[in-house]
Amino acid sequence: MEIAIGIGLLVALIALYVLSQYFNQKTEIPEGCQDLTDFSHCPGCANRHCGIKKSIEKEDRHVK
Repeated sequence: MEIAIGIGLLVALIALYVLSQYFNQKTEIPEGCQDLTDFSHCPGCANRHCGIKKSIEKEDRHVK
């Protein structure tokens, strides 16, 4: 019985992680972050998991 509970908790945590990543990608760009070349006004700038910031940094690496 303990194994089933453990597996259930593990599946729930994985599902929660996948859902949070999905909704993170679907999140609208915050107010003040429309200029994607300047992150100084973006409140999510300290968020290292920000998908918008990662996509811009990835494009910059490919351009240079």
